[in-house]
Amino acid sequence: MPSAEASRPGVEHAPTHLYRVSGLTLDSEIALPSLFPCGFTPDRTDVELRLSPTPLRPPVPDRAGANWAVTSDRFWLDVTDVGEFLAEAGRRLWVHPTAGGPRNDEAVSLVVAGTAMAALLHQRNGCVFHASAVDVAGRAVLFMAPSGHGKSTLAARLTRQGHSLIADDFCRIDLDDLDAVRVHPDGRRPKLWRDAVDRLHLPAEGAILPLIDKFYVGADRRAVESEPIAAVYLMRRSHEAPAASITAVPPSAAVGALLGNAFRPRQIARLGVGAAYLQTARALASAGKVFDLVNPFDPGLSGATTARLMEHWAALGLTRPPPAADRSNSIPGPARTDGRDASP
Repeated sequence: MPSAEASRPGVEHAPTHLYRVSGLTLDSEIALPSLFPCGFTPDRTDVELRLSPTPLRPPVPDRAGANWAVTSDRFWLDVTDVGEFLAEAGRRLWVHPTAGGPRNDEAVSLVVAGTAMAALLHQRNGCVFHASAVDVAGRAVLFMAPSGHGKSTLAARLTRQGHSLIADDFCRIDLDDLDAVRVHPDGRRPKLWRDAVDRLHLPAEGAILPLIDKFYVGADRRAVESEPIAAVYLMRRSHEAPAASITAVPPSAAVGALLGNAFRPRQIARLGVGAAYLQTARALASAGKVFDLVNPFDPGLSGATTARLMEHWAALGLTRPPPAADRSNSIPGPARTDGRDASP
C-alpha cells in the first residue's frame, strides 16, 4: 500500500489541479468537478491527492467494518462502483478507482469533497459541521441543519443580495489560539435542487450526477479568509409558522444541538476526535452565539425570512456589508467562457 510519494518510484503523475478546500490548498492529480478551481498560485500546498494503481485497504487495521478501516494515521473507505479512498496523516488523499469501467470523476469528486476530506480534517483534529455560511460585515453567519432543510438555498439567496459565500453544506470550524471560533472558506460549488434553482433564477451549471435533479450553481463572491463566527442558526421548518422566528438557544441545549449537526458522526467516533467537537460546541454555546431559526415551509415567504435575519443581525451589532467593490476580504468571480467561477 502506498504511504508516501517516495514509495512509488517511477510513477509519473499527470499535471495537477489546484483547489481550496476548508481553508487548505489541495493539489490534485485529477480534476474535481465539485470544486471551484483555485484562481491563484499558492506559496505551498497543504494536501495532495493522487491516484493509486493498487488497492488501498490497510493490511492490518486497528478497527474495521465492511467498507472502512482505521489505523493510527490512515482512514480507508470503499464506495461501491466508485472506488477506494484513503486519507493519510492529514496530508495526503489516495484514490483507487473501481476497476472494470471508465473512471467516474463526478462521483469520485463528491466523495473526495465530502467523506474523504472530512476524514483528513479529522486527522488534523479539525471539526466539520453540516452548515452553510455567509459573510456579514466581516464575520461568519452559519445556517446549520441536516440535508433538506434549506440551508444552501438560504445561503444562495443571501449571496444574491451581496453577501460573500464562505462555505456550502460543509463547514470546517476550529478554535484559534485566542479561543475564538472561526469558520474556514471553502471551494465546494454550491448545489441546489431544481426547484430552488428556478425560484432564485440561477443559471444551473450542470447536474451533480446523471439522473439526479440537483445542480451546481455559481457564487458571485466568495470569502478567501477564515472569519470569526457571529451567529449559528439551527434551521427548522414548520407548517404552522406564519413567519420566520429567531430565538436564542440556552447554552445547555445548544451544545447537544450543535453536536447533532456534526458531519459523519460515525467517522468522528472511529477516529476519536469527539473531544474537539465538544470543546468547539461549548465555546459557541457559552458565547451565546446559537439561535433557533424556525422557517415556514412556504417558499414564497423566503424574502421575509432574509428580512427577519437582517433585523436580527442589526440587533447583534452586525451591519450590512459595504458595496462589493469595497470589500477587502472577498474576491469577485471573474467571468469565464465556460460559465464557471474561477476566483480562489
